[in-house]
Amino acid sequence: MFKALSLRQRLLLLVLSITALIMILITVLALDSATRGFATQTNRALIARSQSAAYALDGYIASVSATTQALAAVLNGRDHPPIHAIWHPASQVLTDPETPIARIVVARPFRDDRQIVSFRRPDASVRVAPLANVITPARPAPVNRLATATTDTVMWFGPQPGYRARAQQAVMAAAIRFVGADQQPTGLVWAEVPVESLTTVVEAAVNLDPIWRTATLLILDADDNVITTAGTTRTASQDITAAVTAAQLDETVIVAANPFDLGSPAYATRSAIPGTGWQLVSLIPTRIIEEPLTQSNMEIVLLMIAGLCVLGWVVSGFANRTLTAPLGVLTQAAQEIGAGAMRFQISHIDRQDEIGELARALEDMKRSQSDTYERLAQARRTLEYRVTVRTAELHKAQRQAQDHAADLLAVYEISLSLVNEYFLQTILQRLTEHVPSLLDAPYCAIWLRMQDEEWLKLVATTTLASTHLGREISVNDGIAGAAIRAAKPIVVDDYTDWTNRLDWTPLKLKRALCVPLLHSGKAIGAIVAGREEHAPVFNDNDRRLLALLANLASPVVRNAQLFDQLDDAVQRAEQANQVKTRFLASVTHELRTPLNLIINNLDFMRIGLFGPVTDDQRTRLDQAIRSSENLLYLINDLLDVSKIEAGEMQLFIQPTELQPIVVDALDSGIALMTDDHAVAIQLDLPEEPLPQIPVDARRLRQVLINLLSNAIKFTKQGEIWLQVRVRDDVVEFIVTDTGIGIPEEDLETIFRAFERSKRAKQLGIEGTGLGLAISRHLVEAHGGKIRVETTVGAGSRFSFVIPRRIHAARDETATMVPVAPPANTSAD
Repeated sequence: MFKALSLRQRLLLLVLSITALIMILITVLALDSATRGFATQTNRALIARSQSAAYALDGYIASVSATTQALAAVLNGRDHPPIHAIWHPASQVLTDPETPIARIVVARPFRDDRQIVSFRRPDASVRVAPLANVITPARPAPVNRLATATTDTVMWFGPQPGYRARAQQAVMAAAIRFVGADQQPTGLVWAEVPVESLTTVVEAAVNLDPIWRTATLLILDADDNVITTAGTTRTASQDITAAVTAAQLDETVIVAANPFDLGSPAYATRSAIPGTGWQLVSLIPTRIIEEPLTQSNMEIVLLMIAGLCVLGWVVSGFANRTLTAPLGVLTQAAQEIGAGAMRFQISHIDRQDEIGELARALEDMKRSQSDTYERLAQARRTLEYRVTVRTAELHKAQRQAQDHAADLLAVYEISLSLVNEYFLQTILQRLTEHVPSLLDAPYCAIWLRMQDEEWLKLVATTTLASTHLGREISVNDGIAGAAIRAAKPIVVDDYTDWTNRLDWTPLKLKRALCVPLLHSGKAIGAIVAGREEHAPVFNDNDRRLLALLANLASPVVRNAQLFDQLDDAVQRAEQANQVKTRFLASVTHELRTPLNLIINNLDFMRIGLFGPVTDDQRTRLDQAIRSSENLLYLINDLLDVSKIEAGEMQLFIQPTELQPIVVDALDSGIALMTDDHAVAIQLDLPEEPLPQIPVDARRLRQVLINLLSNAIKFTKQGEIWLQVRVRDDVVEFIVTDTGIGIPEEDLETIFRAFERSKRAKQLGIEGTGLGLAISRHLVEAHGGKIRVETTVGAGSRFSFVIPRRIHAARDETATMVPVAPPANTSAD
């Protein structure tokens, strides 16, 4: 923390710390001496004031005792009742305004009872004291107390209630016996003094001193019982015993407890009251006595703090002028120079001390860096200019992009829902669903031109006007006809008063917007949007959004129309193809029927159905049967090849389950095996079910059978595998064998029609050379490719892939696909 302070603060802290330590030591010594002197003076002053109050109370009590003795003297030596003898003196005493006596009571025996005569203080206007004469067997407290007394001096009793007093006021009674004519004690007289008057006398004696105005005083009897309390606390607390016990006669002590709830320890002093044996205990809070001393100490401390502040100010000013301020100026100069402000003037260069050396070093650094900062400033200005220009260009491009994005975002989701659709009605229905939410317009209708282009047909609309679907109007009628003729959007703010409106449109339609569907510059239809009367008119943004949507939807709508037309054309082509198919079937039947008859008859002859056959004849018959079957296969292959080369081969593409095709092809391949084949055919399918893909099932089966047939022909022993692999976008078929393999030089010719490998010819393996050629064209017609991998003596691997979707725009339910003639005959 000390390291974080500045140099001036460190110097100031060091000077103030040393000075404060010295001043604290001096102050502690001075305060200790003053405290001891103050304690002695306080003890003397408290004892003197307490004795003064005790003497004042003693004089007050002595006057009451003297009055009581005088009254007893009046009654001494008399045997008659005391009323007449005492009434006049008692009235003089009680009517005296200076007397503290409130009541005078005389008691003497009367027969078996006791006569008690009491005189009380009269009102101010009355000069005779009222009396009360009572004959009673009761013995008042003074009578009981003096009954056992052995002296005829005045005795004090109380505090107690006054005799027959109406107010419950505590009094002290000064009582003395009087004697009769025989000089024997006859009765007694006592004077009642209110305890409150004693309190008043004591408080009057001490209130001359301001300190004693906060004191608490106790008047104690000879037995240390509290007669009354005076001062600030009139009610004794539980600490009275400790306070009385702690106080010593004519000596001052400190009571550590909290007597009479004074709130702090107190000084306690005990003084004797000579005339009665009573004592006066004075309690003064120490905080009151010590307050002047505390105030004096505070003044000394404040004076010391003030001195330290003045010293700190002087030292700080000196350090600031000679050290801190120059360093601050030089620090600012270094910062300004570091920030590039080379015009900043460095002061204190003329000083000959360390500050001057530092100032001159900064001046040298400023001059050395001035050129560098100038070059950097020039480069910065150039860079800032380029950044400003580029930023303006980016902001302009950003605003343009945001404007374009606002339009594109509005129709983005709608366009996504349309681009992959091929059915016209679905496209139109989605447009009528999205346009109302896009433009906040409850009405939407789509009109398309009919084939004669002179009439328009309502092909889609919202439920508000669904009853009018299929209606036809002239291209010259309605807002749709106007937009198609003008080939631009039309906005009508009040459609109900528009001259060319249609009467059967919804009655609540008030605002109208129509945008033509343009394709290749020609209007093929129009989109109409409408709002009710309370809705706002269509603005430029609405027109732009609907025009943008129409531009995106027009190609989709046109493609859907063409798809419908294509579907119609395909259906007509299929009808024509059926005629051709029937013709080919008829021709094939005409060729195959006699050939099958020849094969059957030859087979019957071979088995001896027409008579005995020699071995030589049977051999020749077998040759004739094989030749006939080869001729039948040749006829089928020739028909396929001729169709391919003539462009008449067609595929019947439809979603097809692959599992039955693969199993059927495998069964057909097994049927081709003879007894001399020691071959195991295995099928390898994925764990998941094979998908349904759009293919010509018969041609796919034909390709698989051709590949399996070739594998069986060229594999006399070993294994043949038929594998199917499903990928993301294609299905792969693989036929692998462990046969003789194909030489590399024959790979270019095996896919040509009527071409066979040299090794097959050398081994005498039969074949026409058409199977692979036909298979290749059928695979390519499906959009796939066929490949071959082979090793001579180890076997061959033929694989081909079929796309899982033939064409994105083609209806895959059932499609006739023409197979184009081959462009070349080289193997892929």
